[in-house]
Amino acid sequence: MTLSVSNFQESGSAGTVQYSGLTSDTQWADLVDEMVAIERININRLESWKSEWEEKNTVISNLESRLLTLESTAKDLNAEYKFYKRTSTSSNDDVAAVTNTDFAKTGAHSLTVGSDIPHILGSQIVADNTAAVGTIAGTNYGQDLTINVGGNTITVDYVAAATESNGEFDANSSLEGLATAINNAAGNTYVTASVREESSAAGGYRLVLSADTGGSDNRIDVTGNPLNLNFNDSAISNTVETAWTGAAATTHGTSTVFEDRTYTFTATASGTVGQSGSLLINWNDDDGNSGTLEVGNNYTTGSELSVADGMSVRFEAGSITNGEEFKVNAYGNVQDPGTSQMNAGSATPSSGGHYTGDVNNKFEFKILDSGTLGSGAIDVSWKDAYGNTDTFTIPEGYTSGQAIDVHQGVTVAFDTTFSDTLTAGDSFTVNVTTPTIQAGQDDGLARSEIQTHAGFPDDLTTAVTTSDGSFSYTYNGTSRAMIVPAGATLKDLVGLINNDAENPGVTAAIVNDGSGLNTAYHLQLTGDQSGAAFGIKNITGSLTNFDTGGFAETQNAQNAMVKIDNYPSDEDKYLQRNTNTINDVISGVTLSLLDTGTSTITVSNDTAAIKESIKGFVDAVNEVMDYIKAMSAHIEKGDKTYDGPMIGNYTFQIIQQRLNGLLAGNVKGLADTDNEYTLLSQIGISTASSEMSIEYNEETWTKTARRWEVDTATLDKALNSNIEDVCRLFVNDTENDIQGIAEQIREEAETLTNDYVESNRGILSVLEHNYKSIIQNIDKKIAREETRIAMVEERLNKKFANLEALLGQLGGQEDSLNAMIDQFSND
Repeated sequence: MTLSVSNFQESGSAGTVQYSGLTSDTQWADLVDEMVAIERININRLESWKSEWEEKNTVISNLESRLLTLESTAKDLNAEYKFYKRTSTSSNDDVAAVTNTDFAKTGAHSLTVGSDIPHILGSQIVADNTAAVGTIAGTNYGQDLTINVGGNTITVDYVAAATESNGEFDANSSLEGLATAINNAAGNTYVTASVREESSAAGGYRLVLSADTGGSDNRIDVTGNPLNLNFNDSAISNTVETAWTGAAATTHGTSTVFEDRTYTFTATASGTVGQSGSLLINWNDDDGNSGTLEVGNNYTTGSELSVADGMSVRFEAGSITNGEEFKVNAYGNVQDPGTSQMNAGSATPSSGGHYTGDVNNKFEFKILDSGTLGSGAIDVSWKDAYGNTDTFTIPEGYTSGQAIDVHQGVTVAFDTTFSDTLTAGDSFTVNVTTPTIQAGQDDGLARSEIQTHAGFPDDLTTAVTTSDGSFSYTYNGTSRAMIVPAGATLKDLVGLINNDAENPGVTAAIVNDGSGLNTAYHLQLTGDQSGAAFGIKNITGSLTNFDTGGFAETQNAQNAMVKIDNYPSDEDKYLQRNTNTINDVISGVTLSLLDTGTSTITVSNDTAAIKESIKGFVDAVNEVMDYIKAMSAHIEKGDKTYDGPMIGNYTFQIIQQRLNGLLAGNVKGLADTDNEYTLLSQIGISTASSEMSIEYNEETWTKTARRWEVDTATLDKALNSNIEDVCRLFVNDTENDIQGIAEQIREEAETLTNDYVESNRGILSVLEHNYKSIIQNIDKKIAREETRIAMVEERLNKKFANLEALLGQLGGQEDSLNAMIDQFSND
């Protein structure tokens, strides 16, 4: 048999020597292995030595881990807001649930979740509360002001006189004069008028109307308005001021003009909608605009016809008579065009447009790029009070005053008269207002909008449209339209809405009322967010079998209305939030509103949790100390001995001494104060002897050592009698130059574990670095030994191979001699 012997690692390239050992009947390879094993004795010693240093480095890593845990635990106590663990309760869990963070301050707070909340309506902002706003010239001159509150009408008379008398106003009336006239109007027990000064960037004043009785049934409507004040949302009504007996007409859309307008529609011929030849309806508004609608043979009943300014109208089947007319009122929403100025030297920003949102809002803008307007593109980011955010670009070639669309009809422009530059980081705000200052609500809980359709025969069979049509709606001031293909069912329409990539936040569903009637299946649209800002409006479309005008508001989008500690102090006013989870009215406390009513919210110290944190801190200290003692211990048990891998290590001794010194010493800065406690021992934290166990090589070794312990009774007494001074014993108070125990230990643990690359290297990283250097040197010695041994083995293999060859030759010669002797004997 032939044995192949290869060179060992790092043995050069001498090749392979082969020998069998059969000639001499000697196992030379085994002999070489035994001789090489003797040569490896030094390597084995080096490997054992290396393992010892590697074990030491493992111990260092484990100690670092425990120190980092101690640092983290100390960090949880080193600041006042961390030390104090708070707990909170609600005296009425039916009204509100409560949670808190450690930032919460102790104390009690009264919470009121409103009910029967009165509607408060405001006009647009005017610059001067003394300027005349009584009436405007033209068709409105001399008209009375009429206000409807829950079906009750208040008439404020116009008088052509220089001064007003009680319940009357004239052309020279100011905001204050109008408020007096409204409050003194005959029979007015329904609404109170006042003048409010705005604190927005633009400043100015509003005429404010407050319902004297709360609830959703007592909404305020200014039904007759000769004033040059706007009180209305950007809505379009179907108010018919002249009798119309023709085919039913409905209007849709959102007004895109700032002022109120009235549109008059007049039939120019008699006929049947959708069947007669040319059947035209003329329209005009009170601003001089006009147009014509065709509802004859080419018109499909129920389809929308665009009029102007965001309004559309549709006609159902029926006849109309030449000369008949109806009127539609469109109301322009209110906007405060105030803009805060950026840094001096920048182009002047301004706002404009027609705000289509449902609630007051604030837009904050930030310039992202420095540059010169017109010379290159400049990006501007914005966000509003309801989480909407985006970026727009001021284009290259921009001209001074050019309006740029932002969101919900708001635009901004930049005047370059005094400067044409923008600076990155500059910011400005735009405040926009709506007439509804506070909605009239039956309860003060935030709700999402739900719009429910009148009904449809089924969800899977009947098509909502027999030809390609459209479906559109507006949510949170954002309009969305989609194409609905011919043959689509109600379920298909739901899928189109829910799967729309540009859906602004509306979920569609089908509700079967179980009646079995032809209207049993109801398409329901629900806003994904609660709050008055997130209403669903202007549901329109051109679906042949589905009346998009058949939606009714089954739940109104409304804000939460609360008072905290009787604020706002006015009985009829509330703090408003768009969600029932409120975390910004009591510091560090989150309220979850559940029902109307009152509750007392109490925040107190959780002494049990504080005690557990202190005990956890002491436990983390002992984890470090116990490990140091275990790794540096010398224990004798009978004829056996345990020696920790770090026995006699000076670094471990230093760490132990430093930590014990900090824990046993006075807190820096407290000695010269009137603090009751300056030592941990005064609150029950001190050392005591106890048995510690060490598990090693499947044996348990015990040792008496001193450990830090907590006297629970003493700590409880300190926390209950003077928790503030206990806190000062732990926390870092830079203002008073007091460094508490927790901060001292945190700082020390951080210093001890600093990385080696840092300028202030941690003592453990230095030790670990030195040990790694020793291990690297051992590795080099091992490598040299491996090379030497490989060469020894190669020489031995060659020698024994040569010996085997020589023995083979001698054996051959012996055979020849024996053969010759045998031959001689035979001869």
